[in-house]
Amino acid sequence: GVEFIKSLHAQRDRLMPLLLPGMDDYFMPLLPGELVAVVARTHNGKSWFMNQWSKRMIKHLQAKGRDEAIVWVDTEMTADSLGTSAIARGAGLRMADVLYGKAGLDMAALMNAAKQVAEVPLYTIATRLGSKDGGAEVHLTNIQNGIRDLVRGQVDGKSHKVAAIFVDYLQ
Repeated sequence: GVEFIKSLHAQRDRLMPLLLPGMDDYFMPLLPGELVAVVARTHNGKSWFMNQWSKRMIKHLQAKGRDEAIVWVDTEMTADSLGTSAIARGAGLRMADVLYGKAGLDMAALMNAAKQVAEVPLYTIATRLGSKDGGAEVHLTNIQNGIRDLVRGQVDGKSHKVAAIFVDYLQ
């Protein structure tokens, strides 16, 4: 217990509050390495909840000046769909507007939104559409390799400390 308290004190800046209104006073902050499971029936908002939680975490990290990344692992959606959806939202559009080429689609606004998305320290591990091998499968080894590459600086040339990993895998 004493060793844990010393470790906790040394890593106090890495604690993560739950960031849910009315809940932070009830739940302890998350410690590095802790696991939280979000369990609910199909179509009850698990993915939405985790997406909102990850956004709150990113804002918290930025507000505290913590240069850390969030990893989003998705076995349901492709990286292409996730990226396109984020860009569409950033441009004030619906995904369908982008997919169906809404009349007057503003590519400059989409490019501006893409730049803003790229500045967010959120890294996705998911399959890719149209890749020669059909997209690497999202299994534990590939997830581990992706996170290892991010930490080692092999993704964007910068070594990242990971604040949280979200895994969306049940439909």
